[in-house]
Formats: sequence, structure tokens, C-alpha cells
Amino acid sequence: MSTVFAESEAISLRARGFKTEDIAAGLIESVSRRVAVMAQQAGLNQNVAFVGGVAKNAGIKKTVEKELGISLYVPPKPQITGALGAALINCELK
Repeated sequence: MSTVFAESEAISLRARGFKTEDIAAGLIESVSRRVAVMAQQAGLNQNVAFVGGVAKNAGIKKTVEKELGISLYVPPKPQITGALGAALINCELK
């Protein structure tokens, strides 16, 4: 689902009287299902690290874990994991 469509759908649901928290929960479930499908297609089924800023969202972490049937490892500062890895690789290249 594109973010434009998701936003439009969320606005429409809100206008029809749905609670904001119910809409947010639905979005989290939808994103989690999509991530789980992609992870399974990539062959990920154990020892999975959940990184990036979204990993700080406990709701998404919980629902992705539920969809995959495994526990995800979240590093202490998941939002900097990619940048830290890029910096380390850059240091090795010099």
C-alpha cells in the first residue's frame, strides 16, 4: 500500500467516525503483515535484528514478532544502526 493511499484511507476512516487509535492499530497490523511476508520470502526465520527508527515502535515490533512467530532483537539504538554500519565500512575502505 502506498503512503498516499494509506493516508487517504486513514482520513476517510476518521471522517466516518472510526477512532484514531483503531486506525493506527490497523495501520500497524498492515505494515507488520507486509514486513513479515517480505522477511519470510527472504528466508528470514530466526536470529533477526529489527533496526531503524521504526524498531523503536513497540507496537510494530510486537505485531511483526506475532506475524513471524519469533522474537526480534532490537539493538540499544536501532535508529543509528545503518549509519553506524556505513561509517564502519567507510573507515575500512580508507
